[in-house]
Amino acid sequence: MIMPVSLERLIAEVEPAVVTDELIRDCIVVTGTDPELTAEKKQTISFNQVECAAFSFHNLARIDNLRGLNKLVKLQLDNNHIKKIENLDHLTNLKWLDLSFNNISTIEGLDKLTQLQDLSLFNNEISTIQGLDNLPSLNVLSLGNNGIARLDQLSSLVRFTRLHLLNLAGNPMCKDPDYKSYVLSHLKNLSYLDYRRVQNADRAAAMEQHQDEMLELQDRQEAAATEAAAAADKAAHALAMAEANLDGVESLLEDMIAADPEWPKLAAVPGLLEPWNDVRDKWQVATEEFKLVILDAHGRKKAEQAQFQAAVSAAMSERDAAARALLVEYEKAKKQTVRRVAEQPAETEEQVLWLSYPGMHSKQTEARVWASCVALSKFGAI
Repeated sequence: MIMPVSLERLIAEVEPAVVTDELIRDCIVVTGTDPELTAEKKQTISFNQVECAAFSFHNLARIDNLRGLNKLVKLQLDNNHIKKIENLDHLTNLKWLDLSFNNISTIEGLDKLTQLQDLSLFNNEISTIQGLDNLPSLNVLSLGNNGIARLDQLSSLVRFTRLHLLNLAGNPMCKDPDYKSYVLSHLKNLSYLDYRRVQNADRAAAMEQHQDEMLELQDRQEAAATEAAAAADKAAHALAMAEANLDGVESLLEDMIAADPEWPKLAAVPGLLEPWNDVRDKWQVATEEFKLVILDAHGRKKAEQAQFQAAVSAAMSERDAAARALLVEYEKAKKQTVRRVAEQPAETEEQVLWLSYPGMHSKQTEARVWASCVALSKFGAI
């Protein structure tokens, strides 16, 4: 009995689909003009070779079971019932992701997709722009038809200097009279906004209108950059000290004082700790000298290790090249011998002797003779 279409759709909505290996096979996208070859390739291609998959309109309730698809570059999950972005961390090669027309309320689960360039979250239930910090290559972003109401949400997009196409149409913020000028002043590199090309005149007018805000924003960005640089320098210094087994040396004296329960009592006695400043200064000088000696020795050791590793890598590359050359010689010799034996089976012995003509390098001779033995064995000659 054939169910009415409307009933089939109702059942599909009540029972969402699950991603299975069979469904993945059906959703693999293979380029080509021959339908038979395309269908065959979809069923035989290894999952770790698939670059594009389209799960559109498959009634999926969640993102799951995309195991083995590590080489995916393009993934379509639009027009489903997905509520949460999850289980995508292994798709580190992904550049194009379509999650439009779902039920997603929070932008999350994208931290590992650092190569992502094109992201669509059109027509979802998003009210806050977040979770995009680790997508430095983002070039196209569609957040249209969501619930984003405040213009200041756009400040989180300022960092994306490669963002050229942005769609926000259909959000409550678009009703704000300053919407367009605010976007163009804060996102200077946009080429397209809400399906329209950005005009230079509109951009200039927006910059003038929001000049004070932009100056304030620039100050905040410079302060943040300075703070980030200082934090990076501090982290690099801490790493260098740890690598040289010097972590804790710089704060050793202060740590000793903090751990001494009698120190507060001594500090309370007037004049008792006056000589301590001289001790602290001498300790600081001695610590700096000690650090320089150890860091210098560690630097020399790292340089020696790097030279050794470079020498090993060079030697291995040379051996690999020689091995590849032998394999190429082997394949050539095998093909030539098979062809010659097939053409002149009565001269099998002469063909083997031909392989060892004078002047050939001993390694090449060995490869040719071995190849000939393998080839001749196919004809029952040896």
